[in-house]
Amino acid sequence: MFISEDVEKISGPLPRVCVLKKEEGESFGFHLRLETGHPGHVIRQVELMGVAEKSGLRDGDRLLEVNEKFVDDVDHMEVTRLIRMSGPQLCLLLLSSDEYEQAVAQCWNLKELCKAKRGEDWNPPRLCHIVRNPVSGLGFSIHPVEGEKGKLSISVITGGPAEKAGLRKGDRLVWINGAMACELTHSAINKMMKKCSDHMTVLVIDSKSEKSYIRRKITILPGMADAQNMPYKPKRVLLKQGPDGYGFLLRVEKLSTGRKGFAFVIVIIVLQHVPKQLCVSLKLYRNK
Repeated sequence: MFISEDVEKISGPLPRVCVLKKEEGESFGFHLRLETGHPGHVIRQVELMGVAEKSGLRDGDRLLEVNEKFVDDVDHMEVTRLIRMSGPQLCLLLLSSDEYEQAVAQCWNLKELCKAKRGEDWNPPRLCHIVRNPVSGLGFSIHPVEGEKGKLSISVITGGPAEKAGLRKGDRLVWINGAMACELTHSAINKMMKKCSDHMTVLVIDSKSEKSYIRRKITILPGMADAQNMPYKPKRVLLKQGPDGYGFLLRVEKLSTGRKGFAFVIVIIVLQHVPKQLCVSLKLYRNK
């Protein structure tokens, strides 16, 4: 998908959106580099007829956002990490080489250019983890939006688990427990809610912000979300390399959701024969 229509009247170059979607075993088909004499995160080695080229990436493009997160002023290794952690879909906001260098030379505010592309009423989607209350349950219900096929609206119980987790009345349901809501029937979602054990994770967005994604023809992805009340928090740990390395393997595994599609997860496998202090550090990172 390649989008470049002038939807906002702003001064300066208009960034363009490229949405990449790869199949299992494919790569996105480009490299991201820092180059002397070329400011910004530079797109290079775009594979001929690959995912990136078909989506509109061009050699020399400068990367401004990854999944709606501004990255022009972010460390290069962190930007690379965001791309790798995105899973099979990736949303990029870019300027051509000439546009970027012109913008820098004329001191344009690149972050404001990105905001203008989204519109004034935009807020990011929210990933909310809801813990079931033994009495009130999950504390929300889902209803079809009248006149909008496939759209689902949320009602919350005041003070209930869903509201405490960050859901608001009128939010649109996007994902539920790893499945896209638009690919499920209303009755199937209700069954999921009844059968879930003690918790549920949903991706929601307010109705005004949803229109921004529809206008730009962008699929709302979990990687774009602000996390609300999530049970696990990242923790930075320092590992010292032992004689057998760092003591773990890192790989991506594809898990069936039991519905349509799959979820991709990053798995850390702790090797049992490595020094104890290395294993302990990894377990702390995994469980916190």
